Amino acid sequence: MRNRITVILFAALFLFCGSKVAHSQDFGITFGAGYGSEIESIGIQAGALYSFTESIRAAVDFVYFLPKDNGGVDLTWTEINANAHYLIVNDESMKFYGLAGLNYAMLTAEFMGFSSSASEVGLNIGAGFEYMLGPTMSIYAETKYVLGDADQFGGFGGIRFYF
Repeated sequence: MRNRITVILFAALFLFCGSKVAHSQDFGITFGAGYGSEIESIGIQAGALYSFTESIRAAVDFVYFLPKDNGGVDLTWTEINANAHYLIVNDESMKFYGLAGLNYAMLTAEFMGFSSSASEVGLNIGAGFEYMLGPTMSIYAETKYVLGDADQFGGFGGIRFYF
């Protein structure tokens, strides 16, 4: 049994290392800004992505929407997204991809010293475009809709750095 586990681990390591040699730009970080339709506020985004193959990658990001005063109630909305990207177009100069994944939204409302928080899980569906500025840098635009109790349309854009 121990030998099987060792063989499986070495096979996984071989496949992982083999894909790293065959595929450049495996890891990237993202910085951007956008707008959320439900909170009606600007959001600041930071994230990371990892390419498993030339057409499939995973992306994780955190979005902090600027606090909003809604009739004396201060609203703060943050979200964590975990998405899969399927690259439909993957050229040297540009990429176009569909995305799907999970959204975890946290909303805090404060009024006259009292605070209440809620969180919701939703499904992301959307698309993105990326234009390569060089071998390790790109600009991107991404739009998504969150399906769930905290549903909202979001549009984001920014810069990505690849390593």
